[in-house]
Amino acid sequence: MGVQWANLYRAVRIHETVFDLLSEEYETARIDEAKSIPTVGIVDFPSLPERKSSPHRFLIVLISTVLSVALTAIYLLSQRSWLEMAECDTRRALVARIKMTMHNGWS
Repeated sequence: MGVQWANLYRAVRIHETVFDLLSEEYETARIDEAKSIPTVGIVDFPSLPERKSSPHRFLIVLISTVLSVALTAIYLLSQRSWLEMAECDTRRALVARIKMTMHNGWS
């Protein structure tokens, strides 16, 4: 009976010591957390801008329109040139051969 009591007493003392150590660490962590200065602080609260700076909508629309007109004109001129080209033209035969090679390579 004495041995069992000694083992239980030793286990209780170990648990008490662990509890005391963890309690001290917990209190130290709470104090450190209370002392710590926040790393991010608000210096000045945001407000709405007085005027929009960029991008300027008119400039975007103008550049987009000019580019689309230029690209469409280039496409239409190249298509007309391609359709007016003779069937036996070497450039047209080269493009047809490249298309056939690419088509056979992907299939």
